[in-house]
Amino acid sequence: APAAAGVGLLAVSAQAALIAVYLPATRTIAVSTVNGLPAARVDAGEDITCLDFARDGARLFTGSNAGNLTVRWATTLQVELRFPLDMHAAPPATCPPAVTAIAMDEADQRFVFLGTDDGRVIVIQLPAGDAAVPAVAAS
Repeated sequence: APAAAGVGLLAVSAQAALIAVYLPATRTIAVSTVNGLPAARVDAGEDITCLDFARDGARLFTGSNAGNLTVRWATTLQVELRFPLDMHAAPPATCPPAVTAIAMDEADQRFVFLGTDDGRVIVIQLPAGDAAVPAVAAS
């Protein structure tokens, strides 16, 4: 059955400056100001299962059924970083776990915690700056 045409997911930046929505029928992520002014819109290219803004509102984090964490610039939705979780497939599974939840540490936003459909929590460390280091699994 086709996905409903409505909003599937919603996130609001901490300062309530931006709103992000995911429209599952078209696999579209759209960001606008709280006043309704459009900022960006993009085809996610995969089924998004969760999304959240960084504390400063500059980045939008999305998790997917395909097992990806994607970090986008919030105002343009341009992909900054992508972390495929295929290295975290639990034996005997051969496909990556779907990301079902996202949370960030409140102190410095350097750790992203991902809940997966196989019941695990995977922690990804984002270093200071723009580089990324591989994810570290934790259960």
